[in-house]
Amino acid sequence: MSARRTALALATAALVMARAAPACADDTPIAESLFQQGLSAMERGDYGHACGLLAESQRLDPGGGTLLNLALCHERAGKIATAWARYHDALGIARRDAREDRITFAVEHIKLLEPRLPRLAITQTEALAGAHAKVDGVDLAASVWETPSPIDPGEHVLRVEAPGHAPWTTTVTVAEAETRRVTVPRLPRGALMEAPPPVPGRTQRILGWSLSGVGGTAVIAGAVLGALAIGAESTADASCPGTGACSDPRGLDASGRARAFSTAATISAIGGAIVLAGGIVLLLTAPR
Repeated sequence: MSARRTALALATAALVMARAAPACADDTPIAESLFQQGLSAMERGDYGHACGLLAESQRLDPGGGTLLNLALCHERAGKIATAWARYHDALGIARRDAREDRITFAVEHIKLLEPRLPRLAITQTEALAGAHAKVDGVDLAASVWETPSPIDPGEHVLRVEAPGHAPWTTTVTVAEAETRRVTVPRLPRGALMEAPPPVPGRTQRILGWSLSGVGGTAVIAGAVLGALAIGAESTADASCPGTGACSDPRGLDASGRARAFSTAATISAIGGAIVLAGGIVLLLTAPR
């Protein structure tokens, strides 16, 4: 900080730290607490924390004094474009309230910051209807692209999008007092709506594997049912060894189960074999 800026800050410290008498509102005590915590964080040099506290205090209970402190916090944090904008906001309030002390403070800081402001301008190689840009996620109206706009020093992410075109993203680093112009290249057409290339034969292979799995399972089930039929038939033969009519209930029951298992085994094996063969044919004929 220059000697002049240091002297100005010291001379106006009492002014800036002052806050208007709180109005009667439910959020006022919270806003006042956040304000005091913000001042303490500023005194410790913890500007990131301090600016967040002051911003929330201003949101809950807007006031010119809080806004001046918030602007000063951003200035000390190095966000000079943000500070410059907040000083302008505070200047409008001070003029409305006829606060000459705050008017003087805001004007002096605006004058000090303006020569240091980085600026960013965007130029399109090809004008696209509906194109819009975002700087660090914040929309930038197309009407001001060509005009160098104040921006905080440091690194920023610029993203440009247009309907029916692929988006374009770049990182821009801007130094104090630098005016940076970024040229957006031609955006490829249709990339946003381009579907991934289809995999040849993918659906056919999926169906082939599915049928093969079902068919193979049915064949295995047929073999199990066949084994059960053979076992039941052996039980029936043991209970009724002769060739005449059987009167043993166990033999009759086993003979009935043998017939049922045999029928089910035949149906399952034949049907499974057909399905399995169909699945194998689909796999073998699927495009590579």
